[in-house]
Amino acid sequence: MNWYQIRMQGKKIVFGFSLIAGMSLLAACSGDDGATGATGPQGVPGTSLSSSATELTVTIDGVTVASPPVVNFTVTNEAGQGFTGFTDTDLRFNIAKLTPGTFGDPSTWQNYIMTGGDAVHGSQERNRGRATDVWGELVNHNDGSYTYTFKTDITNVECPAPCTTADGKLLDVSYQPGLTHRVTIQQGNSALPQANAIFDFVPAGGEVTTLREIVKTENCNVCHDKITAHGSRFETRMCVTCHNPGSWFDSDTPVDFKVMIHKIHRGENLPSGGYAVGNHDFSDVVFPQDIRNCTKCHDGADTDTPQGNNWQVPSMEACGSCHEDIDFSKDGSGTPPVDPTGHPGGIQTDNSLCLTCHTATNTFPGTVALSHTIPGKAERAFFKFEILSICGTPVKDGPVCPPGSNPAVTFAVTDPSGATTHEYGNSYNIIRATTTDPEYLTSLVPSSDPSYDPATVSVARLTMDFGWDTHDYTNETIVHGNPQDNPAYAQQVNLLTSTKVSYLGNGEYLYDGTDVTIPDNASVTRPIGSAVVAIEGRGAAPVYNETLQIFQYTAAVAVNSPVEYVAVNDAKPFARRRVVDAITKCDRCHDVLSVHGGSRNNNGQLCVICHNSSNTDVKDREARDAVTGLPLPSTLNGKTEESIDFKRMIHGIHSAAKTNYDGAAVHGFRENGLLIGSEFADPLDPASDVIPLHDFSDVRFPGVLSKCRTCHIEKGETDSDGNVAKYDTYTLEDHTADGGPNWELPSMSGILGSTVHSYPSADPTQGAVTATLPEALLDHTDDYKYSPIASVCSACHDSDLEMAHMSQNGALLGGAGSEQSVQETNIEGCPVCHGTGKLVDVELVHDQAFANFLGEIIP
Repeated sequence: MNWYQIRMQGKKIVFGFSLIAGMSLLAACSGDDGATGATGPQGVPGTSLSSSATELTVTIDGVTVASPPVVNFTVTNEAGQGFTGFTDTDLRFNIAKLTPGTFGDPSTWQNYIMTGGDAVHGSQERNRGRATDVWGELVNHNDGSYTYTFKTDITNVECPAPCTTADGKLLDVSYQPGLTHRVTIQQGNSALPQANAIFDFVPAGGEVTTLREIVKTENCNVCHDKITAHGSRFETRMCVTCHNPGSWFDSDTPVDFKVMIHKIHRGENLPSGGYAVGNHDFSDVVFPQDIRNCTKCHDGADTDTPQGNNWQVPSMEACGSCHEDIDFSKDGSGTPPVDPTGHPGGIQTDNSLCLTCHTATNTFPGTVALSHTIPGKAERAFFKFEILSICGTPVKDGPVCPPGSNPAVTFAVTDPSGATTHEYGNSYNIIRATTTDPEYLTSLVPSSDPSYDPATVSVARLTMDFGWDTHDYTNETIVHGNPQDNPAYAQQVNLLTSTKVSYLGNGEYLYDGTDVTIPDNASVTRPIGSAVVAIEGRGAAPVYNETLQIFQYTAAVAVNSPVEYVAVNDAKPFARRRVVDAITKCDRCHDVLSVHGGSRNNNGQLCVICHNSSNTDVKDREARDAVTGLPLPSTLNGKTEESIDFKRMIHGIHSAAKTNYDGAAVHGFRENGLLIGSEFADPLDPASDVIPLHDFSDVRFPGVLSKCRTCHIEKGETDSDGNVAKYDTYTLEDHTADGGPNWELPSMSGILGSTVHSYPSADPTQGAVTATLPEALLDHTDDYKYSPIASVCSACHDSDLEMAHMSQNGALLGGAGSEQSVQETNIEGCPVCHGTGKLVDVELVHDQAFANFLGEIIP
């Protein structure tokens, strides 16, 4: 039984529910009866007991050190009242000193409270009733103020054996009152609100002037919502008092913060193959952006982290945490043969010589900042794609292209930085046959190609996409050059090579549209209301080739992809529903949402054109039956195809590690013979010409999955185009009054469910074979689908019990009888209980789950 508390129409209602296979959900509600309850007992004026606190703030007022430190602190609740409910078992205390670095070493925190044995661990004073607990004396002054006297006398600490760091350096736990010290308090009772407190001071007196503030908690919480470990520790300033060189598990497992955090975030891509601490294995963690983007966490411009630029100061510990294939005790310098595992700068015994080589005056290795430069990232400021008009009408004026027409499009490719050094001033010449702009000089070709010229290599790509219908894309009637291609993909035109592209002489280009025909009403299952036009691609930036000693334009520049709409049968263009915004949402973790080789960038409205309800990865399944040509079951999950519908795929990927969902494996894809589907592919390596299997089944979402607004646009939010949302985009509510979709009855509103089997007419297991695979793929009407609401919900909620519950309440879950014609008359009963304001409102239960799970983000 799960209990929730909600407010409806100003009244508090308490209810319970259970979901049982084979039984419908029945609920009864009752409000209060309006009667006045009995008067409760009088509380202590100005104070609060534990039963009434929903928030706690712990403030350390001062610390004195004579022998054991004495800490005075105050605790208040959400109303600012003194909180009197703490007992000995609720709190944990720690104290550490900040030791200045020598011989180039960084300054380090050193905990005074430690345990020893096979290794040394930082610890806390706490009272859990265990023989190993260390606990002093807590005095409750019954007004919200407390005094804690440490058990540990920091003026005379005995360092536990072996009293060294993980690499054998002696620890110094001597009391030095002139150094910066830090006291931390952790509220450790899970029945009470979480609270951490940190206090820096100098025991000898005077102002704290020596700091080590490198990463602040708020930076972590951009992705992690509320970074929480060890039950209720959520402040990075607390973490470092234990996670420093004085804590380790064994010689191979330091838990020093600067080492541990780098190793965790590089996890799967560490040279060693991963990192584990005790029972916690982080070897499948993938940082959701380029690992070289150090400023994602480190911000030297933030006054709260004055040492935020310390990442630019090299040390064996910090650098070796990622570059762990370098052994600083071995000489990797000199003339060949050299030890490939050694340090190219020679043997290093400390950090005193790091800045001898890692400086701006040295071409190699150069500064840390230079070596962590992400190729093509800064150059994003030099490229802009724009769609200016469609069918002769500027996009701002609501263009119309009638059925059967060829959509002519004017567009521009410019340099918004203000530079006028390109062939057409601040505009690029993109036409490959005539351009002198090196960014677009030639296409990327393998070195084995006779046309390969190493001096004129460019990874530039520029494609115009067309799709329909914007109520939910199917791209019906589109036939690609390869009959095996799935017709649900957008129709694409290569703007770099198309003879239908001409320069208009004013910084604008015209694509005449003759390769594309918008279907007439008779050729499609349902009349097309509106269509979409998009530009996708990448610019090219120079990278110096050390071997050839020339610059080559091999850095892919992720240029934002514009998307515009055109009316066909609608009175004015109808934009596809917008539920996420890449720049304001996805980029919080992904930095720049860029996939398929840097071609599809920073616009979810582009993604959905191809990642639509009718599309699967069937065309990229290389394992096929030799006779029928049909895809064979995957060895990973036994499926012959997987939906790549955005609303299903993205939920499935992000929740994969927490669910049973076996659809987190997607095949594809390559483009023009070159691997584009993998962010780690080398675009110049012909050996990478394979279709990869993307297995997302171990993806760990860094935040709280139930916090829908992490990704979804909320009412009142402004997206990157300046639009203010009129409604929440994750509720089962009718938004047609606000110009949006009806998510109570999505099938009735043109919203389609996700295809899970796209070729039943060619599949002998589904009955008589009446079509070839290409014919079956062209026909969307016989596809087996999940119904629209179930397509989304089952991507996360995929247990047998949950799936049975959906089925019993109107969901269609594939198989015969789930085709689109059936979907259009089917009603999913989900909004009856899960709609806005209902008992198990989607927003309500997800928000409640978010509150419950805040402390369970990290194992």
